[in-house]
Amino acid sequence: MAETHEGRMRLARLSRGRLLVAVLAAGFLLTAAGVMGQEMQGQGRQGDEVRAFPVFDLEFPGGTVADFVDALRSVQPEANMVVDTGAETIPIPAMQLYSVDISRAVNVLDGLEYSDADGDLRIRVMAVPVVKNSTNYAGAARNPVFRVIVDSRYNRQAPQTSVVLTIADLLGEAYRADDVMTAIETAMSVITDEASRTEPAVLRFHDATGLLIARGTGEQLSAVKSVIDELREGLDRSRAASHPDTDRQLDQARSALEQSQRAVAERDDMLRGQMMELERCKARLEAITAELENLTARLRDVEAERDTYRTRIMILEGAQDQDPGRK
Repeated sequence: MAETHEGRMRLARLSRGRLLVAVLAAGFLLTAAGVMGQEMQGQGRQGDEVRAFPVFDLEFPGGTVADFVDALRSVQPEANMVVDTGAETIPIPAMQLYSVDISRAVNVLDGLEYSDADGDLRIRVMAVPVVKNSTNYAGAARNPVFRVIVDSRYNRQAPQTSVVLTIADLLGEAYRADDVMTAIETAMSVITDEASRTEPAVLRFHDATGLLIARGTGEQLSAVKSVIDELREGLDRSRAASHPDTDRQLDQARSALEQSQRAVAERDDMLRGQMMELERCKARLEAITAELENLTARLRDVEAERDTYRTRIMILEGAQDQDPGRK
């Protein structure tokens, strides 16, 4: 009986120990659950804080992408925006934004297109991703970095023009028409490839006149002219090599031409001197003629005065003849 009573006492003590352990374990679990709940609630509040961007109004009068970014920074100084080279000078129209946050405002630029001489450009806005496990994740997510770039995949087709060139001087002696056309087409293949949006140049050759008609972009037509010029220079070099006396004959011809030009210049100088002397003689003749006219006028006056005196003398003589007493 004593052993039975002692066994019951040990069983009771063991049961009370297990109960105490169970109570302590339950309390620990409740405490841990409360802490986790607070952390989750704090994370929820933190997430709400991340998503709560400040709201503002913006009236933009128009300008460039750089001007728009400066306007955003004036109302949101903490905004992180990076503008790539080539995007800052793209013009954008005036706009009015009300009750927007920095994310919605900067994304207004996304998809805007601009056309210039180089092609059609499209603005893209990218948000730099934040590593979730990084230091200060909450601050980085609350103030993200936006990057403004230019997507230049929309290049316009370059304008095409036409040109007419003569290659008759290249044919027959050294090249055939097919040779010239093959050289030009080879140059065109370097400019126009499968990945390019540029249309191939159109080439037509008129055999009877030796004319080449080409239609293409400025770069393509420049390549056509370069090929023809190079072929022409090569032909000139070949001709000079096959006629070694040609340079000497050309030098002699140039020397004779220079001598003739000097002789003509000397004759022109002499003629100019004679013309100047002739002008001086003409001026002297005009002066003498004027003086002669003056003398002629004076002579007429003297003759008129002489005739007057003669008339008076005749009158006086006639009067004396009629009055003998006065003799």
